[in-house]
Amino acid sequence: FIPPIMGSEDFAFYSQKCPSTIVRLGCSNHEAGITYPLHSGYFDIDERVLGIGMELFSQAAIRFLTTGSL
Repeated sequence: FIPPIMGSEDFAFYSQKCPSTIVRLGCSNHEAGITYPLHSGYFDIDERVLGIGMELFSQAAIRFLTTGSL
């Protein structure tokens, strides 16, 4: 379990205009040494997370297109 964090995004302003959600898909892997933050020149991702992200967003799109809501 990773505890929730308070991010500093401008996303809050978007969500004032329409129903919204933000997803932070973690992509670090401490065992593999993939630990640099997003805006680092050394940033890398554990590519195994790509399938999780694709599944998450494709299922959200399918649900929205078939039911009109998420």
